[in-house]
Amino acid sequence: MYRFSQVDPFMLAHVIRETTADDVIAEYEKGKSFSRGVDVHISTLAPEYKNARNFRRIFSSIDKPALAINYDADKEFKKIGLSEDERIEQLIAALEAGASAIDLQGFTFDPLGRDGLQNYDGKQAFVGAMPKEVTVNANAVDKQTRLIEKVHSMGKEVLISTHTGTYLNTEQALSLAEFLQERDPDIIKIVCTGCDTTERALECLRTAAALKERIKSKVSFHSNGKKGYYTRLLCPLFGSYMAFCVREYGVGYDVNQLQLEKSAEFYSSAALENILEQIKETEL
Repeated sequence: MYRFSQVDPFMLAHVIRETTADDVIAEYEKGKSFSRGVDVHISTLAPEYKNARNFRRIFSSIDKPALAINYDADKEFKKIGLSEDERIEQLIAALEAGASAIDLQGFTFDPLGRDGLQNYDGKQAFVGAMPKEVTVNANAVDKQTRLIEKVHSMGKEVLISTHTGTYLNTEQALSLAEFLQERDPDIIKIVCTGCDTTERALECLRTAAALKERIKSKVSFHSNGKKGYYTRLLCPLFGSYMAFCVREYGVGYDVNQLQLEKSAEFYSSAALENILEQIKETEL
């Protein structure tokens, strides 16, 4: 099985948010001819399916790189109330069952970091944006680093994710990525918001290109907002590592994410090679 961070040229990920093991497997089968990997939200599984036996059923049925995600939210995006230890224990169980990588949220081990920086006067550029889902607590950062080391010792990978809840310009996004890079993740995921103008959408494309050039880890970057769809679709062409897609829009799925089959067709179109060549020769 090839690694989650080593799909060429980027990861076209089928997001799966189901409540039973059978439904996860069925959803994967329906979309596998279009995806390059999957994001399995184990958090949306009903409690009776959150165990090693069902994790093995799920991940042994997936023959592409699989990222296990365990946000503290059910299929309807309602908070479950998991402790940090419970979330991590389930993620490790998913790795042992065959998942290729885990999503480690940027505030892990510091729940206060979910809602924004707390009394921090650091000099990094990202501090001015006051992003959410980022911890600067030294103890929490150390625990994250040690967890990443443990996952690497298992031969698996880590994506560290932040949904900032605010817009980050290029300098701020680079600063945040450099800060997260210190923990040695395999992939860094930064999702901004507030991309409401064409100018900001263009800056997001510049940011994606700069992150690819400057950051050692693979970086998945896009923004939400009125023009956010364009960043989801185009940032992978400028260097962002992941495109998050859903097979169809139903209960529990994000309507802002790309549609899987249409995206696969777009990214594999004959015209795309010409587009990519033009991008290489263009300065935004």
